[in-house]
Amino acid sequence: MVSLAAVTACGGGSPARQDGEITVLMGRAPDSLDPGVAHSPEAFEADWLAYTPLLTFAHSSGVTGTRLIPGLATDLPKITAAGTRYSFTLRPGLVYSDGQAVKAGDFEWAVERAIKLRWTGARNFIVGRIVGAAAFAANRADHISGIQTDDTSGQITIDLTSAYGSFDDVLALPALAPVPRTTPLRDERAAPPAGIGPYSIERVVPGRSFALVPNPRWERAGITGIPSGHADIDVRISQNLTANATAVLRNTADAFDAADQVPEAMLGRARAAMPDRYSRKALNATYAIFLNPDERPFSSALAREAVLTGLDRGAVARMAAETLLPGCYLLPPAMPGHPSAPCPYGPLLGGGDVARARALVQRSGMSGAHVTIRSAAGWPASVWTAYYVSLLDRIGFIASVSMARRGNLQTGVVGFGAQLPDPTSIYRELVVPGRLVDDPRISSQMNVLATVPAGQLDAVSSAWMGLDEYTAMKGYLAVLGYPTAPVLVSNRIDDSAVVFQPVVGIDWSSLKLR
Repeated sequence: MVSLAAVTACGGGSPARQDGEITVLMGRAPDSLDPGVAHSPEAFEADWLAYTPLLTFAHSSGVTGTRLIPGLATDLPKITAAGTRYSFTLRPGLVYSDGQAVKAGDFEWAVERAIKLRWTGARNFIVGRIVGAAAFAANRADHISGIQTDDTSGQITIDLTSAYGSFDDVLALPALAPVPRTTPLRDERAAPPAGIGPYSIERVVPGRSFALVPNPRWERAGITGIPSGHADIDVRISQNLTANATAVLRNTADAFDAADQVPEAMLGRARAAMPDRYSRKALNATYAIFLNPDERPFSSALAREAVLTGLDRGAVARMAAETLLPGCYLLPPAMPGHPSAPCPYGPLLGGGDVARARALVQRSGMSGAHVTIRSAAGWPASVWTAYYVSLLDRIGFIASVSMARRGNLQTGVVGFGAQLPDPTSIYRELVVPGRLVDDPRISSQMNVLATVPAGQLDAVSSAWMGLDEYTAMKGYLAVLGYPTAPVLVSNRIDDSAVVFQPVVGIDWSSLKLR
């Protein structure tokens, strides 16, 4: 384990700017800060401020933060050919943090580099989506035929193999941000490549520390909606989360990384700093209990309703030591389409009506049925599983836990994580072949909505809301809630300016000294 004292000594390099230095304490090191390789949340926090793609996510909290705005492109894409052709114009006069001119062909190089360096998202987001990308990945082509660029005009055209509404979101990932063609085909983790963004990444000591330094060339880009850097951000890495939280609470450091969790023993002290310095924010992910409608006893709608009626979400949240925001819908609060309607089976925090749930089980004709719960690994899912066994026994079933990973899943705790801030990303985990639910209405409606470009989600958010309400009414899932991230800052930070960006976490560019 790296001690806080050890990493505190690693801040050498260029001096802090006159408007100050902000210290962020991070419990896990980024896998790499090279955008063509990086995929961890810790890397994303830094890279999205140093590598601006053609599109980017709004620097805002809540659902607004999932919306796309033009980054290095002059506007959102022109989408033609039945949703398979994306056309952009690169902003003129852009320069990298090292002074090199940005060219349209640099976008193609970034995509090719992400494929060759085996960026984690390459297979799902690029290779199977862009025309010619599969041939390039297999070394059957020197370039990706579906990407055409013109350095003189700044035109960029991308042809997809089929309509893919989430592709707008893919284009907003730092891995697809242009980098100079001189950037080598290797992981440049110790000296990340030049980028175009409000910050540049400097003073990297892999596994220990790095700094985000305001990019003096950024303001000339004149990109609306992306704030300029105003202070050096010194990131120090220590696995001792107790020491990290203590340092922020004592004001000897400025921010606790939102990708970490405040240790349970520190929660009392953190709560004392509420609401100005400590809060919890929901992530774009969902925990739920799956109730298989194709397997007894949950082939009965009344049996599924019984679980939903008896479930005590407040107790479930307490078991998770504040890391869960209770909820009853599959789509998280910061996801477009999250319903505002009340929960369909009783109040959200009603404590669970066990007596009524037992009566529903008796009406279903499934009383005494054996239920095998698929075991869940890790905390808090393992604790929730133990609670779920007790609940099923109390309402009239005979429950047991199985370690088996084969055979049909009757029920169990499952997690849904959004790879992209698009409802399709979560619903695909529910309905694609081999997953959890075979409901023609959900599948057909999702397939239509999945072709709508992410940049146009506002136009179909009501349709997603209706689908999510239908899913909740069917009772295929007893949603527990949404995992949360901590926002914990020192008293030096202007808490009113802090933005929790739902895709990224804390927007470090919003951290300002009082």
